[in-house]
Amino acid sequence: MFSQERYAVAGGIVLRLRVVFLSIFLILLATLIVGTSQIKIQKASVKQLTESSVPVFVRAEEMVRNLTQLLLLVQKIDSVSSLDELPPLSEQLQSKLAILRSNKTNISESPISVEITDSILAALSKIDVGFSKVLAEKKEIILHEQNLLQQVESLEEVREDIRASLEDLSYSVALSEGENIQYFQLPIPENTQTQYRLNLVLATTITKISLDVESVVDTAIGLRNIPDADQLYITQQALRAKLRGIVVLIGQLGESSYRTELARSVVDIRNLLFGAGGMVNEVAELLAQRASLETERSAQFVPIETVSRLSDQLTKTAQREIDLAAQKLKAITDNMTIVFTLAAVLSFFAILWTVVFVVEKQINQRMAGLTRSVLAIAGGETDHEVEVSGQDELGKMAKALEVFKLNAKELHRSNAELEKFAYVAAHDLRSPLRAIQDLTEWTLEDEETVLSADGLENMTLLQKRTLRLNNLLSDLLEYARAGQENDDLIHVSLREVVIETAELLDPEKRFQISFQGTCDRVVVFATPVRQILLNLINNAMKHHDREKGKITVTTHCDAGRIIFTVEDDGPGILPQYHGRIFGLFQTLRPRDEVEGSGLGLAIISKLLAHYKGTISVTSDPEIRRGTIFTFDMPEMSADMKAPNLAA
Repeated sequence: MFSQERYAVAGGIVLRLRVVFLSIFLILLATLIVGTSQIKIQKASVKQLTESSVPVFVRAEEMVRNLTQLLLLVQKIDSVSSLDELPPLSEQLQSKLAILRSNKTNISESPISVEITDSILAALSKIDVGFSKVLAEKKEIILHEQNLLQQVESLEEVREDIRASLEDLSYSVALSEGENIQYFQLPIPENTQTQYRLNLVLATTITKISLDVESVVDTAIGLRNIPDADQLYITQQALRAKLRGIVVLIGQLGESSYRTELARSVVDIRNLLFGAGGMVNEVAELLAQRASLETERSAQFVPIETVSRLSDQLTKTAQREIDLAAQKLKAITDNMTIVFTLAAVLSFFAILWTVVFVVEKQINQRMAGLTRSVLAIAGGETDHEVEVSGQDELGKMAKALEVFKLNAKELHRSNAELEKFAYVAAHDLRSPLRAIQDLTEWTLEDEETVLSADGLENMTLLQKRTLRLNNLLSDLLEYARAGQENDDLIHVSLREVVIETAELLDPEKRFQISFQGTCDRVVVFATPVRQILLNLINNAMKHHDREKGKITVTTHCDAGRIIFTVEDDGPGILPQYHGRIFGLFQTLRPRDEVEGSGLGLAIISKLLAHYKGTISVTSDPEIRRGTIFTFDMPEMSADMKAPNLAA
């Protein structure tokens, strides 16, 4: 039977929920597995990007940028005009080459560019060697240009000397008109007219010498700008012709110190131009150096172009790898989106099916019906029909509720019969007790009856026991009726209730009964409040060990409840008896010492349980005198109803 019940329970709602949750778990597990594999692929792609493709792309871009700067430095070589500028330029070139080699080293660590980087390294080596040659050629060019500059300066000095000699010669001719003939190798003129003609020829010769010298010097200075060897040869022949013409003109002058100086200056010009280290040779070597420099520089563009081309190839390769990785990442993202979307959709429909068919129909609706049935039965409707059925857990709870309903119905009937029996028994027993009490009183009052002392004592004791039994029956009736009066929900003054109770129980004012509290005017069931306060105050007075005492009733309201405290200064109650005193027929002193049925606190406990209240006691005679009873009841409103006793 136990195994069948267990199987039936497992095959109900719990099994359905387990299947749904297991399905959702499997969906999530599959999603996790697929997502994990996709994430691994994604990590591999990202690793390739971060460790290979992107660094290669960045280094290739840096290499292109450095190559551009290197070309600018190569072009800067043309603008170098002194030897002092060559070392810094050489250092900059070596620095750029070192950076390019560093870029190559970083790129070579990537598996996608091993062959390319080897080619780049070979090209960089050629660039390094070529730059050394270019710088050496440039150094030679600068040296030749410096030599030419010095020769130009010397040529300028010679020209200045010639200018000075010609000026002195012209001045001398002007001063000595008749003696001018001495500056020419001509016959002596016969008249003045002939003299003037000779002077004019002399001036023309001097002017022609001056112009030819200026032309030779200017042409010689312009040799530095000769573009090629052919133009140099033509210029060289022209200079030689000019110099021969100057020599002829100087030869036309007569013997004089001026002619000697002019001849020596022309020889200096010829040596500066055509000597062993003359300007013509320097220019020829300069043109050769410039041609060699151009050749070397042109040769440099080949490895530079190679590095640039390989760098572009690296860039394209890295870009291609980046594009492939990006496509792979996009594909992974799309796959993960599809997987997660599918998992979300499946989970949604699984949860939706669970909510609609399991939670709502199988649980919520049936639980609502079961709740209505429970509340109805708890409210005393023992004939209420349970709406839920089935073989699952809620169906079994409904069957159990049917059993509870039958038990509650039987209990209600049993309690009603028991209360009726107690009421009838107490009521029917009072008549013979009253007859016994009356007979006892009549016997004691009969003057003709002669009783012995023992008989008189026994009759008095019988009268007391009869009175005690009568009080016990009254308390039993009161206990049976406790909680049945529910129609006195009214506004009352708790202070007035305490005062009325004090006047009723202590008309002689032996006890100081007082009220203290912040909660006075309240809406409560007046009868049970009066009954509880009456019993507690009566107990405090009845069990007090002194003729006079003090009893204080305190009230306050807290969170919709009224808290009562009844405190006395009596002998107190030992802690071990705190739970016992609320039972039926429980007294802590013999009934011969204190009259009581032992039902007072039991009636209070029953009333408070009926009205949703609680009661507790605080007392310890070994610490201090007195007892404190604390109980609480809900604060009601005028439109509330009394609680149902069956609940």
